[in-house]
Amino acid sequence: MWPFAHYNGSFGRNGSRLSENLQFWVKALKSKNKKSDIGAQPKAKPVAAKSRLDELLVAKGLAPTLSEARALIMAGKVVVGDQRQDKPGYKVPPGESVRIKQESRFVSRGGEKLWAAVHDLGVEREFQEKVVLDVGASTGGFTHCCLELGAKAVISLDVGVAQLAWQLRQDPRVTVLERTDLRLFEAQEHPPIDWVVADISFNSLGKLAGALRKAAPRAGTGFLLLIKPQFELPKGAVPKGGVVTDEAQRLAAIESASRALDAVGLVESRVVPSRVHGRSGNLEFFFYARPATDYRSAVE
Repeated sequence: MWPFAHYNGSFGRNGSRLSENLQFWVKALKSKNKKSDIGAQPKAKPVAAKSRLDELLVAKGLAPTLSEARALIMAGKVVVGDQRQDKPGYKVPPGESVRIKQESRFVSRGGEKLWAAVHDLGVEREFQEKVVLDVGASTGGFTHCCLELGAKAVISLDVGVAQLAWQLRQDPRVTVLERTDLRLFEAQEHPPIDWVVADISFNSLGKLAGALRKAAPRAGTGFLLLIKPQFELPKGAVPKGGVVTDEAQRLAAIESASRALDAVGLVESRVVPSRVHGRSGNLEFFFYARPATDYRSAVE
């Protein structure tokens, strides 16, 4: 049946104007009988186009103007996904996260780890005018943090080379010891050490416990050492990818490191979780102790 068979309305005074009801059905018929629609496949959804990074920053309100956006990008302050991008014309895939890299007060995120730990332990004022040994200094996050806490001097030790941030190399309070194994450190060649901080990778605190204690043998020295479970466990116990998620394994790593450190006189310790996780997502822990006796007395 024709859709307008029962229509009894007027076409209008001049016979040229269809009623709204009839116009609707005529359009419907025309649409139904279009050759292009007969047997046509459903149209594919259009793929969202990639956006220029500079334009996307402005669109998201992360930069007020294109020139400001380009300045941020070229300064290396824009992160797409988990990669820093320095090309304003970079094409951002739809749905990819874009953010402005937050400025840190330290040369590396290690500084944030240590800063949080000393405040959690309530020892932030105990670094003032003290000499600190930073083991595994790398870029210098711990070194930088100690200086900000008021340390008089920091000995930055690492087996690597050319890693310490330039601003720290130029600081007269920093002594740089590169290509130096902790086990070869000669404590008598340096001022007496008041604090030892350590962020060691690809080695175990347990294996280095004796060397850490020999580096600072005096009673009363503060030790604040980062326990990384993936380096304290046997190789076969670490999951592929190196991220330890099992609570029992984490506890085993803490106990293993603590036993070795206790054996060299670092007793009556405290362990607190690091507020800042490792770069791969590992939950890490700070071991804190102040030995009541010097190293010789502790092992005799």
